[in-house]
Amino acid sequence: MTAAARRPRRLARVAPWFGAMSLLACAASRPALSPADPGPAPATGPANARHAEVDSVHPHLLADLAPDGAFPRFSAAELAVSGYPDHLHAFFWPDWQPPIDAKGLPYGPGSLCSAGAPRARSDLLVSPGRVAHGPLVLLHDPAYRPCDLMLYVELADWARARCRTLLGIEPAETLYVVNPNTLKDYERLTGYGSWRLYRFRPDTCVIEPVPVLTARTLAAHVAVETAVLHALAEATGDNLPVWLRQGLAAYIADMGVHLNNFMAMYRLEGSVLMTPAAIDSALLVPPDSDAQRDQKRFRCASHGSFLMAWRLVEHLGGLRPVRDLIAAVAGGETFASACRRIYGADPAELAARLDPTTSSQPLGDEPRPVQPAFPPGASRR
Repeated sequence: MTAAARRPRRLARVAPWFGAMSLLACAASRPALSPADPGPAPATGPANARHAEVDSVHPHLLADLAPDGAFPRFSAAELAVSGYPDHLHAFFWPDWQPPIDAKGLPYGPGSLCSAGAPRARSDLLVSPGRVAHGPLVLLHDPAYRPCDLMLYVELADWARARCRTLLGIEPAETLYVVNPNTLKDYERLTGYGSWRLYRFRPDTCVIEPVPVLTARTLAAHVAVETAVLHALAEATGDNLPVWLRQGLAAYIADMGVHLNNFMAMYRLEGSVLMTPAAIDSALLVPPDSDAQRDQKRFRCASHGSFLMAWRLVEHLGGLRPVRDLIAAVAGGETFASACRRIYGADPAELAARLDPTTSSQPLGDEPRPVQPAFPPGASRR
């Protein structure tokens, strides 16, 4: 079989195609740390009994992040009924139009290809097996045509804009993103199972195949997470704790809905919550040789880091102190010093205040799965 014959279905028009298929198939400068404001209380009993006065809202219609927005964005009742926000699926709906940047150029999905061919842009360089746009270079099998995988390059462009707007940082150094042909190729290159969606290094990131991430409705989330990790690595090196790096990446990427859904199978076995130390350890160690154990440990740790970042932003002053913390560490201040100055706590105390095992879960005790890929009006639970 020739390489062309093995070529996956083209992704150049994946936005409308996937949207249709989905419908068919599926503060002050120092924020207070006082326990007097512990955040959302746990929901007890059936959600529809306790929160009958609150209507469920589609994740896309819940308040999105804004750099100087009001926090917390939601009440305990709203979260218990509607779940976490998720604004990273509209790209795949039929009415999507790419936004326009300050230079008058479109960015995001639909901006770099037209009628299956790359647009003529000085910042887009295409050659066999390689697409370069801004600080990202996508490496792929030359059997793919340029626009087959352009969706991911477009998502990464949109992701960098989101990172710049919300965290005030944007990478300048090149990130090489490797797109393997199959999941088996991905597992061979990384040593990771499919529950680990990418392997990030400061200059190289191996992702699951773009067609696979797209089919799993996770492509945009991965693009944002890796954009945040890339920007944080360039700005702060390894001077932030793992829970903060990974948690912020998941938080900015609106990954909460998916992480909560991943927890459903594990909640049947007991608590899915981990301490900050256990979260850091699980995210740092190599994959466990036992696939099921590794999947549970990694997903629970990812969920835990997200919960810590959620509480940090939503209940300890919003995004402004987070930006101040990043800027301070990027400028040479130690994390411990910046933490004490900005949050009034040393790193251990801050982590303890954010500990998922001692804090109420934002969605309450009985969170429900949500399918955010369906447009409002077609969502399924």
